Amino acid sequence: MLTALTGRWLLPLGAVLAACLCIWWLIDSRADLSAENDALRARIEAQERMDHVEDDLRGRDNDGIRDWLHRRSQ
Repeated sequence: MLTALTGRWLLPLGAVLAACLCIWWLIDSRADLSAENDALRARIEAQERMDHVEDDLRGRDNDGIRDWLHRRSQ
């Protein structure tokens, strides 16, 4: 009788527990991916800002060179 009850309740309980663990693992791994995506997005945005700063500096340098060439040609 004990074996019948154990088999009758433990197998479904184990299946439910396994399903809950799988769902928890999926949710947790999705949260990890979301955090990694946020970090990557922040890194990309920082790089884009640096690219804009570098472009601005190059533009200013080019303007300075153009001004110098213009003054020299006069």
